[in-house]
Amino acid sequence: VRLSDADLLAWANQAAAQCPQNTNQLSISSFKDSGMRNSLFFLYILDCLQPGCIQYDLVILDDDSHDALRGNARYALTVARKLGATLFVMPEDIVEVNAKMILTFIGSLMKVEKMQKAKQSK
Repeated sequence: VRLSDADLLAWANQAAAQCPQNTNQLSISSFKDSGMRNSLFFLYILDCLQPGCIQYDLVILDDDSHDALRGNARYALTVARKLGATLFVMPEDIVEVNAKMILTFIGSLMKVEKMQKAKQSK
């Protein structure tokens, strides 16, 4: 099955919307959306995939410093790896909103969901 960028974008927004912590219904309009810089969008997706896996007290909000943004990105990538994602993206790719690398990150999270569903059906 070949998925388009629009398919991946729709999946990511749907996953983020399902996270109970996403009370503001954070979503993205494209893989270039600067709203992803703080990694909260990715953390919502991860929390949807594995409820309770995100410790929100470790997330730095209301601080757009490079260190804070990079710390959140590192945390998101660490949790994604723990859930079984194969990653090629670096924290800087998220902070700098590197669309192609973010696309690969979303794709890897989609694969994690598929693996989880396969395990549940056994």
